[in-house]
Amino acid sequence: MIQNGDEVRYINIIKTLKQLPKLTAPPNFESDLMRRINSGNFNEKFTVRWFDKLFSPSRFIPAFAFTLSIIAIFIF
Repeated sequence: MIQNGDEVRYINIIKTLKQLPKLTAPPNFESDLMRRINSGNFNEKFTVRWFDKLFSPSRFIPAFAFTLSIIAIFIF
């Protein structure tokens, strides 16, 4: 069998992955999954609190840059 560069490069990882035990899903796994996706109730568990939004890194970075620029203006 001819092996390409990736197969030769990652031969140890491929061997390890092939040794992992096989998992079996419940008989109606796909239909249950599609029913849950189509129902639209999957977002209820992932609510974001206002505290997390207020102190998120996306808000700190611009505020930090603004503060540093004001300090730099006063120093120079």
